[in-house]
Amino acid sequence: MLIDYAFNFRDYQVTGGPGWIGSQWLEINAVPPEKSPSHNIEVRRAEPTAEQRLMFQSLLRDRFSFKFHLESKDGEVYILTRSRKPLQLQPPKDPRADPRAIILMRPGEVFDGEAMGTNTTTAYMAQMLSRYLQLPVLDQTGITGSYDYYLPATDPENHDMLSAVDSVVDRLGLTIKRGRGPIETLVIDHVEQPSAN
Repeated sequence: MLIDYAFNFRDYQVTGGPGWIGSQWLEINAVPPEKSPSHNIEVRRAEPTAEQRLMFQSLLRDRFSFKFHLESKDGEVYILTRSRKPLQLQPPKDPRADPRAIILMRPGEVFDGEAMGTNTTTAYMAQMLSRYLQLPVLDQTGITGSYDYYLPATDPENHDMLSAVDSVVDRLGLTIKRGRGPIETLVIDHVEQPSAN
């Protein structure tokens, strides 16, 4: 989880390392320096800031003796493109808002198709869709800028995430399909149990 936060990678993009890195829970208490912009953030963000990611990377390096390298390999991906339907994206109400791109889940793992986006780019949307689909989603829409959107529920009986993603993407005026493409992968070369305080 720390690696995911530090490098903005998903589990399927990280390989190597001992088994304990995925099972041992840790409690981390850290306070950014007073002069850091992160010191004064009051609202919990959906994603760490670029500065906070660098802080996580420093923590991994200093306390876990973390070493890694990056590789790019060809693999299964989803490709997000525009469809022929009109785009259902609106200019953001607050261009400074923390970006969001969410497909809501109801109790009982019901994915009824309700979805919302706040100040989101299609690149960020692709990143969030990759979490739902557990494969990289490549943004090939060519759409620039940030947008808001809201889609109401369409199927209160749906339990299948893939069909919910298809429905949301289609109603936004986009399309998503399986394909092959480059997957950036973080390979763990060395990591140790965290050092004592």
